[in-house]
Amino acid sequence: MKNVRKVINEIMNDVLDKNMNLKESMDKRISDGGIKGPDLGLVKEEVYGTIRNLIKINFVIYKYNTIKKVDKEVLNILRTSVYEILFLDKIPEHATCNEAVNLTKAIRKKSAANFVNAVLRNVIRSKSVIAYPTKADGNMVEYLSVNYSMPMWYCEMMLDHYPVTELEELFAKMNEEYYEIFEALAREDKSPWAYDDFLQRFDSLRSALIDIIGEEKTKKILIDNPKELLNV
Repeated sequence: MKNVRKVINEIMNDVLDKNMNLKESMDKRISDGGIKGPDLGLVKEEVYGTIRNLIKINFVIYKYNTIKKVDKEVLNILRTSVYEILFLDKIPEHATCNEAVNLTKAIRKKSAANFVNAVLRNVIRSKSVIAYPTKADGNMVEYLSVNYSMPMWYCEMMLDHYPVTELEELFAKMNEEYYEIFEALAREDKSPWAYDDFLQRFDSLRSALIDIIGEEKTKKILIDNPKELLNV
């Protein structure tokens, strides 16, 4: 499991912090790490799952952490660990916490080990009562962004065109099936609550998606008629 954790963290660092293509990073890291069999499935599940739920995971991490500027590699260890705690029942929570601490030490971030342990244990204790944004709070942008892991600027834009109920269905569909979208979204929106310079960010995301999935599908997904995804 030690090598699996290391490979997962390397992929997350590649994609989120070095702007590498997800498939290229996975192919290289899995090959270099000799990952096979059930371990291969775990690597893919954790990487895809963490990226798909990145904004929700970030929300949880910063809810139980008073340090706003976290080392990038340490933050990615926290992200995949929180994904395990929230979404993977098959891995014992104490094992997730211990492995995260050990990996933090292994990457020469020993000083952050207690911090990682504290954050994860807080998440474990509180996971059944985490107060995610709700529609009753009145902030539909934040509600959609956190619960469906969509950038706030994109939620704000789409709310100008569609009611919340339709966006809930659409975003759930996108989150379930379109991994490649979330690779681009994750790379374009590292700070999930910052959406300044909207037009530049939108153009950058659009260009990234065109490169990955083509212009026609990108137009459907981003604004022209994203509801068509519900019929795919």
